[in-house]
Amino acid sequence: FDLSQAKIKYLEPGSFVNMSVGGSLLMANVIFPPNGIQESTFSGSVVRMHMVFQGSTVNKIGVNSFRDTVVFGDMDWKDCNFIENGIQPASFNELNVFGAIRFTGSKLWTLLPKQFFGLRANILDLDSCGIQSLATNAENQGPFYGLALVAAKYFPVLNLSNNNITQLHTYAFTGAGSWEIFLQNNSLTLLDYGWTESVLTAIDLQMDEGNPSYCVKNTTNISCTCYPPTRGTGTFCDVGHCLLSSANVQTSFGRYKSENSEGLGFVENGGFAVAECNHKYKLEESSTYRIQCQGGEFQKHPPLVCSYEKIDWRTIGEVLGGVFATLIFLFSLYTIKLQQNALKLERIRTEKANEALKNANVSEFPIEINYLSSAQKEEYVLNRIQYSAALQDASFIIAQDELNYRKAWAALLQDKQHASDLVILDNTESRISQGLKEEIVRQPTLSCKDSAEYIASLRVMFNESVPSLDEELKMICVKVNCELVIGTPKGNDRIFEKAELCYDGHLQRISDYVRRSYVFVKFSEMAEFLKRLNKLKTIEIIRIKNRFSFEKYKHVKDTGGYRDLQVLVRIKANRLLVELQLHIKPIYDIKVGKEMDGAGLTGHNRYILFRSQKEKAYQLYMYKWHRMIEQAKQDAELENSQRFRKNSSKSRWSRSEKKEELKTLLLTTQSSGSYPDVSYAEENAV
Repeated sequence: FDLSQAKIKYLEPGSFVNMSVGGSLLMANVIFPPNGIQESTFSGSVVRMHMVFQGSTVNKIGVNSFRDTVVFGDMDWKDCNFIENGIQPASFNELNVFGAIRFTGSKLWTLLPKQFFGLRANILDLDSCGIQSLATNAENQGPFYGLALVAAKYFPVLNLSNNNITQLHTYAFTGAGSWEIFLQNNSLTLLDYGWTESVLTAIDLQMDEGNPSYCVKNTTNISCTCYPPTRGTGTFCDVGHCLLSSANVQTSFGRYKSENSEGLGFVENGGFAVAECNHKYKLEESSTYRIQCQGGEFQKHPPLVCSYEKIDWRTIGEVLGGVFATLIFLFSLYTIKLQQNALKLERIRTEKANEALKNANVSEFPIEINYLSSAQKEEYVLNRIQYSAALQDASFIIAQDELNYRKAWAALLQDKQHASDLVILDNTESRISQGLKEEIVRQPTLSCKDSAEYIASLRVMFNESVPSLDEELKMICVKVNCELVIGTPKGNDRIFEKAELCYDGHLQRISDYVRRSYVFVKFSEMAEFLKRLNKLKTIEIIRIKNRFSFEKYKHVKDTGGYRDLQVLVRIKANRLLVELQLHIKPIYDIKVGKEMDGAGLTGHNRYILFRSQKEKAYQLYMYKWHRMIEQAKQDAELENSQRFRKNSSKSRWSRSEKKEELKTLLLTTQSSGSYPDVSYAEENAV
């Protein structure tokens, strides 16, 4: 489809919407109207080969101009004319280019925050575009935030060579991901502190040619060489920082360190470094205790001198020894008291369990205990009763919260509108759940050397993928009237604790690394949200846990009366799992309430304590039985399988023998001319 060298006087939004081109779309050397390419002009279009705008006077590109457009080849913007800031943020949102998108030779001046948000391509070529800066906004989002460069024929490439970029801000490459990044032949001098954080996972970083200040990346870290008068510690170059090493050149038995932060190796402009002497040394009066960083250099100061300090160690040692002995004595008393209380509690639980064991009916317990021996069954029942007692103790922590949840739930059920909407929600959830496959859910498998690297890699993938999912879900929220609450990601301590207590240490089994909460006023709005969620193309629903279902969750004892609807979704692009929690407002308000009890705990703090005690009780009393029963079941199934194969082998041998016997009988009767009744032999052979 060739419109090359055309002069377009009017170009309305949607002019080429849903267009399908079997070859290439050629719009080279076209003069577009002053308002340029407007919103939705090419939305939904499919181009089987290339999309070429080379040499055109484009002026502007509006937001979402290429939404849902697919180009199977390259998109070429070489030598195009744009007005300053003519390419709006998110202009290429939801544009999919399977090859390269090239702006070589086009004048772009400044790249705006989120300028390439939502773009998916193999190569983004910004070579020789006269770019002077990479801007960031108040949310710390740079031009490449939300950009997805994906591997196709080659490694993903971001090319910024041969421009006029003088400074790389801290968040310039936020969202850059694991690409090849080219920055050759710019005018780079200032490299802000922390700018390398977003490119640590880059496959390759090339900026060592044609830049006064440059950095080199190896497999594990990035080291920078700073052009005078800038300074840095190896990862940044800045005139506003002072290196502590410059202050510590003349020190003796001591050092200067940053007043506000330890371990960075520098002090920010206007900040202070303070003197610190080594053990058994004191600061001489001639030394300056506190020096200020002024424009990249510390104020003039005499050398730091620390001299040996004579101390009466005997007197101080006696005092410290007495204090230490007293602390040990008090700690011993406290430890003994704790042990006595723990033994007393365990003795009471054991006595209750033994008493209950006398009256226990083994048939009331799960059928799996039939795989255990008699002695093991007795111990299992005892531990099961001890586990129930421990759960009862833990439930006292949230007794008042459970009462409040049950009151709120009863009030919702008594309201006719809520009760009617609840039926709609239950039916919607049931229809969706019927189409789901049962599977063991797990996060994607990654090639990592240890658990810490696996978690870090997952977080990088979440940071790249979840923002686009959030945008889709925000659109649904606007339509169905719900409130999005983005909580803090699950911390590493809780991740390792949950993996150990619940999943035998398998980090892949944890499905809620990233969670999102949506608060609804009506159950009908929640049902509509579920319907729209199920229609999204970028995710698939894996599991739904509907604690609002009265049939499935009548008492919700495991959560202390708390109810919500949890949807586990998988992002199709990288198979990451994200947990969506749907809340009804009256119950959610109780959960996030800030009122504290006598111990200074909020409702959520009490639930965390309750959950921790419940998980530890399971680990203490029931975990070994879970493993033992599973092993016994596997052993029994293996034994049955071996017995079946043995019997099958005997049966095959028997059939073969009977067949040969029948063949011999028939040959014998044919040669003798007599034909006896062979039906009996046939039956045996069959």
